[in-house]
Amino acid sequence: ASAYDFVLRGVHAQGLDGDAAFQEAGRCFEAAVALDPRYAHAHAHLAWWHLLCVGETMAGESGMHLQRAELHGLRAVELDPRDAWALAIAGHVVSFGQRRFAVALDMFEQALHINPNCALAWARSATTLGYIGRGEEARQRVQRALHISPFDREAFSFCTTHGIASIACGDWREADWWLEKARRLNPRYRAPLRLLTDLGGEAAEYWSSAIFAAPPSRVALGAPRGFGGLARTLAALHRDPLYRRFVGHFPKRAVDVRIFALRGL
Repeated sequence: ASAYDFVLRGVHAQGLDGDAAFQEAGRCFEAAVALDPRYAHAHAHLAWWHLLCVGETMAGESGMHLQRAELHGLRAVELDPRDAWALAIAGHVVSFGQRRFAVALDMFEQALHINPNCALAWARSATTLGYIGRGEEARQRVQRALHISPFDREAFSFCTTHGIASIACGDWREADWWLEKARRLNPRYRAPLRLLTDLGGEAAEYWSSAIFAAPPSRVALGAPRGFGGLARTLAALHRDPLYRRFVGHFPKRAVDVRIFALRGL
């Protein structure tokens, strides 16, 4: 089998349900890279697989997956700087992994200049805009991605990004709808579950309060009734090294969206 064959097998396996199929996808992408180390698309797929793993693993393993995502994502662009899909993956790596948001946005613009219909570039640029608190722009971009490719195999991650953008805009009910849809599209994808809390009514006021500044014990004790899941999530985040790596970066005006950087978005 050729490297191309292994990429096709990996893409197919990644779209199937179950952890075994997901792990098989990773092995296929690894095999493709081993067979043809200069195959840019294989590196890009492997980078994306590792990024998805960041959201599926414990904190101790997430750092390893993030390192490998950076390695393969940037290698893909080095091998083929005219591949819009690879640029979109690498841009997300630079944004999520290195916090170089301006560089990432420039890479997304380059990808969209090459291919204005690259849904992944529209969606991943929306994620970065959510990270820096530009919610309305993020919402417009992810809506463009969904319009271009409504049945994309990555639609679950597009819906998660839409939920992020909605939270950045203060639209809690819309966020709840999109995050729940993401969960339905891919039940094994845990990122929406980390964001999917009771976002209606009082949740908006609670979420937008200064809970991120409070220690975990204070968060848990001060949580209103019905928000135990959110309190537990925040307490766990305060103990998460990857979360702490990101949380200090965001500007004060974006304090409400610090949770966006938790993992695998």
